[in-house]
Amino acid sequence: MGPEMVAAAAAATVGVEAEGDGLKLTLDELLRIGSGVCATTIHNVQYQGTVLACHNNTHQLFLSVPGKDNTNDVVLLNLKALSKLDTLQPDVVPTSPAPTLSQLNVSEIETRRLKNVDKKWKRINNVGVGVSAEAQQLFDKLNNQYECSWDKEEICIETLNVRIKCPYTTGSVCSMSHERVDEKSISHVKTLIDRHSTSR
Repeated sequence: MGPEMVAAAAAATVGVEAEGDGLKLTLDELLRIGSGVCATTIHNVQYQGTVLACHNNTHQLFLSVPGKDNTNDVVLLNLKALSKLDTLQPDVVPTSPAPTLSQLNVSEIETRRLKNVDKKWKRINNVGVGVSAEAQQLFDKLNNQYECSWDKEEICIETLNVRIKCPYTTGSVCSMSHERVDEKSISHVKTLIDRHSTSR
């Protein structure tokens, strides 16, 4: 298969023929996944290996070729940069097994994706709208210990049933509900605010 035929093969796969060991094959058959080929580049570099993939639109050929220590290397070749492309008889194909691709666990990927989306939404929701930098710093500090959220400009710590109103001082700490007032939690949050104020 000469340079002109390889170039034509890069443009279209149907109807192009390649000769290899006395056989006439279409390019689709020649570059079938798992088939053995010998590819020579226009720089006279030769690769013998197994076809892993072939992408005709981008003229890319992926070959698995024997590497060191019973491993395989994956070589990416440009079909337009080949001067010769021949098939190999089964007994000539390199004996090193082609690397097998592990099966994707779609459900695990989807779970990971949803977790990442959830994390990003939490980061977005952790940013107060229209609040001062000091209020955001206090929120971030409390959010390291408790799960906090913004209710407009007020910091809510639902696990403690405590709400911190503007201007975010110890005097603006109150219970989230009138039915259940936990003085111990309110006192604890006031202590955290004092510590935050003195550490700045």
